[in-house]
Amino acid sequence: MINVVVPVTEKAEEYKKLVEECGEKGVKFFVGVKQKLAFESKSKNVKTIIFSNNAEKEEIINSLHVEKMEEGKILVVRRPLSKDEFEKLVSSSADIATLQKKRNKFSGFFKRIAGWVVRKIFAFNFFEDISAICFGQDIFDLLKSCANLSTATRINRYVGVSVENIETDKTPAKSSFNKTKTAFKFLAGLLFFLGSVAGVVLISIFCTPGVVHVLFMILWIVVALMAFMMSLMGLIRTVTVGELGYGKAEKIA
Repeated sequence: MINVVVPVTEKAEEYKKLVEECGEKGVKFFVGVKQKLAFESKSKNVKTIIFSNNAEKEEIINSLHVEKMEEGKILVVRRPLSKDEFEKLVSSSADIATLQKKRNKFSGFFKRIAGWVVRKIFAFNFFEDISAICFGQDIFDLLKSCANLSTATRINRYVGVSVENIETDKTPAKSSFNKTKTAFKFLAGLLFFLGSVAGVVLISIFCTPGVVHVLFMILWIVVALMAFMMSLMGLIRTVTVGELGYGKAEKIA
């Protein structure tokens, strides 16, 4: 069985088209939709759950996670897919299949470098395109037992699994985050680092620091640099996959 999790917070007609075109035998759709966007499907393989109009996409995903699914693949969709994209994802033999926007060799090189740095320094990675991700049957039990499906489909902490990236020309789904809050966190880390560098330079110019003071200043710079790196990584992660820690949406029917 292919279980498809579909949160609908916009473009209801496009999602309805996806459900109608791909709701065939062996595919079960779990559609979570805002009350104002609710629609009916002719397909018998569609279960629709209505949520409040204030529900966020990631909250709906977490709420749909508790629905009873038959063992098989789980596909989480964050934007309307074409039938070709859908078929490529569900037919993949990899443990995890995800979409990836086509890019030239130059940008691809820097993406790979950035990914390598994140994995080596922070020991985790995140999916570049969160539009849709399909998990194979072998990790069905693992995914159903996870505490937060929204996070599990955006942060890549999986080890020893095969991953297939399916290229697409479509624009990736937008990540959800507070721009002001995200910018403030990054600027706080940046200003702390710059202020620390300025402080060390001024102390070095106007004072004659001893060995202990030099060691303290080195530690100060290291801490400030780590804080800046964490804030930079937080900015990249948030812009790419959105904020983490979403709860569940309020169910109406």
